[in-house]
Amino acid sequence: MAELYQEHIKEQFLSQYDNKSTIDTIKHIFIRSAETEFLKEKDLFDFTIEEIEDMMRELNPKTTNSARTYGRFIRKYIEWSIEPKGYRRSNINLISSKHMSYFDNFIDRSLKLLYTDEEISEMLEKLVNYQDKVIICLLFIGIAGDGLFEILNLKSNDIDFENRILLLKDDDGNERTLEVSKEVIEIIEGALDKENSHYLLKNGQSTGKKSHAFLVDNDYVIKSTLTNNLVNPEKASKHLIFRRLSMMSDKDVLDYPYLTASNIEKSGKIALAKDLYIERKTLGNDELNIIGDKFGMKKIMRNGEWGYNLHSLRQYINIENLNDLYPEIF
Repeated sequence: MAELYQEHIKEQFLSQYDNKSTIDTIKHIFIRSAETEFLKEKDLFDFTIEEIEDMMRELNPKTTNSARTYGRFIRKYIEWSIEPKGYRRSNINLISSKHMSYFDNFIDRSLKLLYTDEEISEMLEKLVNYQDKVIICLLFIGIAGDGLFEILNLKSNDIDFENRILLLKDDDGNERTLEVSKEVIEIIEGALDKENSHYLLKNGQSTGKKSHAFLVDNDYVIKSTLTNNLVNPEKASKHLIFRRLSMMSDKDVLDYPYLTASNIEKSGKIALAKDLYIERKTLGNDELNIIGDKFGMKKIMRNGEWGYNLHSLRQYINIENLNDLYPEIF
């Protein structure tokens, strides 16, 4: 292992923990801090707020979970150095008053392709239009279909609101049902509610002459806005979803440059893999098949049998991505 600054103190702190994943995470922080510690001849617990921020950038967290995990352990180390150890020169913990969302500032969103369920929830909170919320929500739970037809074809009479069951239809005639959560139903209800007939442009931040547009009055969950060149006043097109996701990805809205339908769907599959891993402590073919079922994936013929392309799924549904996005489950 790389040399740690004041290693005997770092080892004292680490001795409080038994979980290998937790110890490895803290060691990763100490390894990153060591260069600055040796250069300035002072321990991490004596860093200024600017030095802590520089180190957070060096850690380069890719998710909200990892950013907040790093921040939580840095805070704990500083607290431990004050009481009971008395190592820190001052008895003030500079980051004790910082909300955990403060550490989100150090995520490099320009490289982010996958999102945790918590990050998806935060996106939904920031969006003002239910028409935008419902796109991200449905894609994340596995409603897309070829050409996004499942999400585009969804109508109010396809929804059993009481039992929370959706009837999903592809344009090729295939149908399937999917049970969803109460939270998903509430977002769908918001998208269908006639009181939400105004679509606020640029997430309510439009500075142009028009601040909003009117939605087409129909039974579809995904609704187009009324324009002079509207081709199909009934069903929206996939290009509408692409345009809305592009708007949402803007730095002044959600600030996720690669917020695409594919990346949201992949993130949802990994979130389901996380839940299955917590329950079963494994991530094998059985779990991948459950994910394939939930997301309505197309089956292919391989070795004389129909099945999901598990090799393709393993490219991103794997332990490495689980550990990166959800380190707390290990």
